[in-house]
Formats: sequence, structure tokens, C-alpha cells
Amino acid sequence: MLPTIYITDCYDENTKARQATRIQNLIPDVTSVNFIGVRSSLEAAGNLVDTLDALEGRPGLIFINVAPRGTGRWPNGTPFGYLHYNNAHIFTTIEGTGLSLLKKLAPEPLPPVRLFDVPKVVTKLEVDAETQQHIIHSQFRSFDFLPRLAAKVLTGETLESTPWSDIPPCPPAIWWKDNFGNLKTTLLPEDVDFAPDKTITLT
Repeated sequence: MLPTIYITDCYDENTKARQATRIQNLIPDVTSVNFIGVRSSLEAAGNLVDTLDALEGRPGLIFINVAPRGTGRWPNGTPFGYLHYNNAHIFTTIEGTGLSLLKKLAPEPLPPVRLFDVPKVVTKLEVDAETQQHIIHSQFRSFDFLPRLAAKVLTGETLESTPWSDIPPCPPAIWWKDNFGNLKTTLLPEDVDFAPDKTITLT
């Protein structure tokens, strides 16, 4: 069994069921998928770090899909990248700050992310020509492309990719408010010169 977590801004019940079914259908080691719904790539960044903390260095599979359209940088939405970190396989959209908090907190520099170009990779996914074209132009690449990409990478097959390390700095921010009202921030004590009994005002 491979613990599998899907961090996404698209998390209605229909989407979750379809995503989980396709992932489990393509990756035999996945028996269930745990979804975390987020509203931004910064929320995804914090949940990624919390998920890695929960895994405690054991193997896991993490998907991050936070892909707002209309940024103009990419022809059909943000590309997907892959990072193997602390025994976890991380497949993620690269637009935004999804990897920024991990970059900040990692004890050593992160290895380059492997960035995949869909039209170049799709021919290796063992689907027919019609399905390849569907994947290339799909509005739902997280459903049509990402699980197939993960399945191939997890078998050890080498797919064409380019190194990418343009992860933006992590902004000082509150990234989560839990159901008890506790606030999770991107700040470390040294970022705010914290000391016991000192009050820090956040805006």
C-alpha cells in the first residue's frame, strides 16, 4: 500500500471520485486516496509540508493540482513537474508557491524538479493516437494526463523532461486556519525575532 494524498483546488465529490478511481486503476500500489481541498497554491504549500511531516520519511505519493488558468505563461495551463523528496513521490503543478514552503524548510537545497512537456511525453503513455490528442488539448489534464504520468514514473521508466528550479520565495503569510481557530503561518521564530513571552502582531 502506498499512502496517497491529493492536494487540489478542485475537490467536489464527483471530481474526487473520478480522480481516485483513475489513480487506483493505473497504480496498483494505491488502495485509497486522501484528498485535501485548498483555495490557493500557498495553502497547498503548507499542506505539502504537513503531509511530508506525517509520512516521517516513509514512501508516499503526493499530488498537487492548483492550476488557475489565464496567467498567460503557458498555452494550456501550468505544466506538471515531479520531485522525489525524502522517499515521497511528488507530482505537482509548478505555477505559484506550491513548493515554496518546502524549499524554505528543507535542510538542504531541493533537487531540480523534472518538468514535463505534455506533447513530448504523451507518446510514451501507451494510449492510442486519438487519446494522445485528447490529453494534449484536455482542460482536465490533472485527470487525463497526471495519473498516467505518475504511473509511468513510478515504474522507473525514463520520460523526457527538463530541470526546473524557479521556485518563488515563500511569502510571510498565514496559510491555514484550522477548525479550532489556530493559525498556521509560513514564519519561523527567527523570521520575527521571536522570544518567550514576546507578542508578535500579524496583519
